[in-house]
Amino acid sequence: MCAERVAIFKAVSEGCREITKVYVLSDYSEPIPPCGACLQVISEFSRSCDVEIIMYSPKGSSIKRKLSELLPLKFSKDMLRYKV
Repeated sequence: MCAERVAIFKAVSEGCREITKVYVLSDYSEPIPPCGACLQVISEFSRSCDVEIIMYSPKGSSIKRKLSELLPLKFSKDMLRYKV
């Protein structure tokens, strides 16, 4: 389980119901994006594809992207035949 999902699930268990921004820091030399599973979870707990994802490297460089750039064809509950 990636740190992003652990943080999101903990926030949800504490009452958070919407993600507006995500920060990612790894020990890799360059900024890295969240994995596909994490991007999907971010999309499920955000109301907009404009959620900002900021990726940092230990060297201090950063990249900012919107969720829609990293996950352009997201699956949503609106696509389900039977609504939950």
